[in-house]
Amino acid sequence: MGLNDNFLKIEKKFAWSFLGFLLAIIFGVFSIYTVYFMDTNPKLNFVIETNTKVLDLKENVRRLDIIYQGENIKESNKNLSIFKIKILNPSKVNILNTFYDIKDSLGFILDNAEIVERPEIVEASNDYLRHNLSFYMDSIGQIKFSPIIIEGGEYFVIRLLALHKQNEIPILKPFGKIAGIKDFKIIESYKTTEKKSFWTDLIQGGFWIHVVRFVGYLVIIIIIVLTIAIPSSLISDSISEKRRKRNVKRYKTKKNLPDTAERNLIYDMYLEFGLDYLNAVQKLSFDERLLKVRLRNYLRRKEKQKEKPIEFRNEIRAVRSGHIQYVSGIGQPFVWLDRDGIISKLHKEKIIQLENSELILNRQFFGDLNEFVSYLKLI
Repeated sequence: MGLNDNFLKIEKKFAWSFLGFLLAIIFGVFSIYTVYFMDTNPKLNFVIETNTKVLDLKENVRRLDIIYQGENIKESNKNLSIFKIKILNPSKVNILNTFYDIKDSLGFILDNAEIVERPEIVEASNDYLRHNLSFYMDSIGQIKFSPIIIEGGEYFVIRLLALHKQNEIPILKPFGKIAGIKDFKIIESYKTTEKKSFWTDLIQGGFWIHVVRFVGYLVIIIIIVLTIAIPSSLISDSISEKRRKRNVKRYKTKKNLPDTAERNLIYDMYLEFGLDYLNAVQKLSFDERLLKVRLRNYLRRKEKQKEKPIEFRNEIRAVRSGHIQYVSGIGQPFVWLDRDGIISKLHKEKIIQLENSELILNRQFFGDLNEFVSYLKLI
């Protein structure tokens, strides 16, 4: 039994389109992701790209003095370090001028250090930032930036020289308020040159990483659904098949009827397709005039199909091999009958025939069918 057959069986069990169910899961997961998991806020990272000591003496040279602005920094146990700090918007959300709080300007300060020269912008990702970015340093060493648009993925790099004690590490502390940003992320990229793996990025994630993550979650959910639904359908089919065999056996025992070609055909139909199929066959016999029209139309179509290529005829037979399909509609589910399939079966078994434009029915078959269906409805 192929996977497609399993899908059809699942549709028959639950009276809705399995494809529609999967689409509902897809859009449902996407909606949940966009509402609850997809981050639509901007971000701003402070990336320390370099932290390089200007002086790095491995040995203490007694008569060596290092003077900076009149101060012997060697004697004071101090050092100079050059910092390159990238301010980056890693999100897909643009940071606009209106996002800034003018009462709490964006900026940073270096704790445990003194910025001894005016910082300078050494790099920018676009001309707008390069020409319009401005900043100033106040009396306590805070670097404050003017409000400026930082689009998603854009950045600028600032370089500064700091004086600090040898045994103290300067600490970068961003400050300011931008709408949508709760905290600024500090990344000390100079400490490692190791490239992040895909799986590390998958945990953190940019736009395309989120796309891959969403598709991955979706595939996992579909696999889980199929893992639950298909075995459940197969188990249910096995139980139904055993129940049908038991019903046939009890009917034979209770009625003590001899096996005939008509009864055996009815039993086979029931074992393969179930009670709904027998009901459909029974209903066809209620209106003999309409059944005659349908049989005549079927035979005409059959003759026309003989004139077509064999590949097309096989395809038609494959499409019409099913007899009952369940279709979900508005309100109560309804049964759509592949009447050509049923009529083809009955005609092949010589239950219904058309001779000289007259409908010939096997009355014994329909009598046995009515009796068997009545029994099944009572148990």
